[in-house]
Amino acid sequence: MPANRISGARLLAVPIIFLGMAVTPLLGQGGDRGTFSIKRNGREIGHEEFEIRPGKAGRPVGDSLLSAAGDPLTLTLDVSRRQQSIQLLATVGRGRVTIRTVGQGAESARELPGGSPIVMLDDSLYALYLPLARYATEKGQNVVAVYPRASRRIQIIATRTALTATGDTGATTVIDLTGGVTGSLFLDAKGRLLEVDFPAAGVEVTRLAD
Repeated sequence: MPANRISGARLLAVPIIFLGMAVTPLLGQGGDRGTFSIKRNGREIGHEEFEIRPGKAGRPVGDSLLSAAGDPLTLTLDVSRRQQSIQLLATVGRGRVTIRTVGQGAESARELPGGSPIVMLDDSLYALYLPLARYATEKGQNVVAVYPRASRRIQIIATRTALTATGDTGATTVIDLTGGVTGSLFLDAKGRLLEVDFPAAGVEVTRLAD
C-alpha cells in the first residue's frame, strides 16, 4: 500500500503533504488541497502546501492507521538539513511504531510504544493535525500522538465543540487540544482544516483563499 509522503519538511521551504487516507465523513470523495500561511508572533515565516487524497470509500480520515487487510501504513518524511538529505520512515504496527532513519549510506531504527487511537504528527507540518478532528468528541478523547522526527510520544485530549456562529474564517467547529499539546483546530462545515493555533508558542496557521 503506498506510503503517506511528505516532501521538504523545512519550515521555510514549501512542504507538500500527501495524506493517503480516506476522508469520506470530513471532506467527501474529492479530498482537499490548499496552502497554509504560517506565522510566529504575528510574522509570516513560511507556507505549507498540502493535498489530501481520498482512500477507500467508507474509511474515514484518521479512523485507523492500518489498512483494511491489516497491513501497516508508513509515513515518510524527506528532510533536508545543512545540505544533507535524510529519510524518516515511521511504520505503525500493532502496539508499536518503528522509526527508520536512512541517509548517506547509513541506516538506524528505533521503536516507540504505539496505542489506540493513534496519529503521527510533526512540529512543522500542520495538515497532519487533521486526523485529530476525527477522534475528537464533545467530552474529550484521549489520542496517542507520535512525532517521528523528534522520536516523541505524547497523549493529547481532543475535544469537539460546535460554534454557534461562524467567524471571519467560516469555521463551524473547533477542536481544542490539551495534554501534551495545547492549541485549537478550526474546521468549516465540510470538515476542511482552516486554522491551527498554538498560543503558547505564538504560532498561528491560517488557510489562504483558493
